[in-house]
Amino acid sequence: MTIRRRSIAGSAALSGIGLHTGEQCAVRFLPGAPGSGIKFRRTDLPGRPEIPATVDFVTDTSRHTCLADGDATVATTEHLLASVASLNIDDLVIELDGPELPIMDGSARSYFAALQESTVIEVDGEADELELSASFTVETGSSSYKVCPSAHPKVSVTIDWDHDAIGKQSAAFSLSQETFEREIADARTFGFLAEGQELLDKGLIQGAALDNVVVLTDDGVDGTELRWPDEFVRHKMLDLLGDLCLLARRIRCSVEAYRPSHTGNIALVRSLKEF
Repeated sequence: MTIRRRSIAGSAALSGIGLHTGEQCAVRFLPGAPGSGIKFRRTDLPGRPEIPATVDFVTDTSRHTCLADGDATVATTEHLLASVASLNIDDLVIELDGPELPIMDGSARSYFAALQESTVIEVDGEADELELSASFTVETGSSSYKVCPSAHPKVSVTIDWDHDAIGKQSAAFSLSQETFEREIADARTFGFLAEGQELLDKGLIQGAALDNVVVLTDDGVDGTELRWPDEFVRHKMLDLLGDLCLLARRIRCSVEAYRPSHTGNIALVRSLKEF
């Protein structure tokens, strides 16, 4: 059965501060021409350059996923792209007037809601899907992944941190819009207070605050209530789904991830690209 491509019928916009740059950025979603894929457009740069949302344009995976084409960059793409993937959007233009997507509340909820508001529709052309005939594994650093053929695509993630608020957590969900909206979209990014100054010195987390990051102290969580006891592993799943979107194909397989990272996720996507 032919599965048609999807885009949006209208437009939507939001704005906020970038987690790492600390810069304000306005974002607008526009319909993409059928077959054109997902593209970021830097409206603040001469010529309004576009950056395809594919793994070929990944330039940085240190604490976030950054894409670049020439001098045009876009950082912290994972939360938005997880929402794009959950809605099976194949063609989309994302205009932004700065170098980093807004962190919003640290989750994907604002992006998911904005894309829904713009009305997702079917457009001309057949969606590109990935279907495997055999299993394979990817290991890089402390991250490992197993990918298997599956008639019912799902993602499972396990994390393991030596911290009382996290410890070892596992979660597994089917890949559907409903599951993403209910179980994953609200999971927020998190970080450790003890690492804060080191990251600031590296030019990262310049826009971090208690209203956009779950901050972990030595004793627990600072200044917020967790949305789930296992919010941490759910957020790692969100990041993984966003990075998988850079394959630019719909995933029709199961993925098991142990201690995933942006670096490991991108290594996985590059392996999947070979199929």
